Amino acid sequence: TIRLLHGPGLPMAVASNSGRNGLRFKIGRLGLEEFFGGRLFSHQDVAAPKPAPDLYLAAAAACGVAPSKCVVVEDTAMGARAGVAAGCRVLGYVRYEAPGIAETGAELFSDMAELPALIGHAPADA
Repeated sequence: TIRLLHGPGLPMAVASNSGRNGLRFKIGRLGLEEFFGGRLFSHQDVAAPKPAPDLYLAAAAACGVAPSKCVVVEDTAMGARAGVAAGCRVLGYVRYEAPGIAETGAELFSDMAELPALIGHAPADA
C-alpha cells in the first residue's frame, strides 16, 4: 500500500513509540526507507510519546503540512488519540483486534487496499 501512495505531493512520515534504532531497523528491514525521506520519528525525538500529539506534530512539520491537512493511519487507540489530539484526520486500521480505537473518533477501515481511496489519492500508475 505504501508503494501505491508514494508519489509527488504526498509526503509521508513514520511516527512511532518505538525507539529510534529499532524503528530505523524495522523500516530498513522492510525496505521502506525511500518512501519517508528520512522522516522517521521515534519517542526519543519528541518531548512526550503517544498519546501526546508530539510525534504527529513533528511529522506534520517535517512534511511541511498543517496537522489539519494530515492523515494518520493508526492501529491502536493510544495512537489514534495522539492523532486526534494533534488535529489530524485519523484512520483506524481494525483488521485485527484494536480495543478502544472506535471510541477515539477515528474513521475505521479493515483493508489496506482501501487506503488510497480513503485519503483521496489515486495511485501514481493509475
